[in-house]
Amino acid sequence: MAKPTENMFEGYFGKAMGGFDPLKSMGDFAKLASAYKWPGLDVRYLVETQRKNIDAFSGASRAALEATQAIARRQGEMIEEGLSGMTAALDALSKSGNVTDAQTRQAEFVKGACAKAMSNAHELIELAAQSGREAAEPLNRRFLEGLDEVKTWTDQTNPAAQAKR
Repeated sequence: MAKPTENMFEGYFGKAMGGFDPLKSMGDFAKLASAYKWPGLDVRYLVETQRKNIDAFSGASRAALEATQAIARRQGEMIEEGLSGMTAALDALSKSGNVTDAQTRQAEFVKGACAKAMSNAHELIELAAQSGREAAEPLNRRFLEGLDEVKTWTDQTNPAAQAKR
């Protein structure tokens, strides 16, 4: 597993994106844009806003990756538990004294296996749902912060809004 880093675009993501690092690109853009004087454009504010957006996406990506790993681990545990149960059931069936006893044990095993499979499915569904909520949380929080930033920026650049103060 890749070691977590401060910048999610290092390591695996950087390799997958051909070495593209949006944080570095934002810095390059800031240098270029600061050379020009665009009325009403605060380059530092724009770059900081985009950095926050990238941080939110990084947090969501990290949460999704961790959730995927947790779900895969739990599925592996479930498979191991199922194989152990199947081994025990086969051992018990092989020690059955007669056909009726073997059929009864087999029916009990199938019933238990079906109940366990349903329980496992519900557990995985809940785990996936919780993981989805956790992955979406940084994006939801950033979206609301972004709306506040737009309102603040609009109030600062709108003469009518400034006149009301």
